[in-house]
Amino acid sequence: MQRDYIPNGSRVDEETVRCLVYRALTEGEIHRCGWSDSYDPQSGPIFCGQVADWMAPVANGETLYLCAYHRERL
Repeated sequence: MQRDYIPNGSRVDEETVRCLVYRALTEGEIHRCGWSDSYDPQSGPIFCGQVADWMAPVANGETLYLCAYHRERL
């Protein structure tokens, strides 16, 4: 977990992220936060990558994972 994190799947706009129904991850589920913290003109979006605490299903069978910090900011 020491490397840069780039999640798979399509981007979800912030308004959709606010409307999703989240559940807490269990102890056996380990994922990384997919919140886009900033944007670099050469590399593209830069993602949080911290250990996720929450998850929500998104369209097309994809899942969004968020750390506690970014979930609280919603």
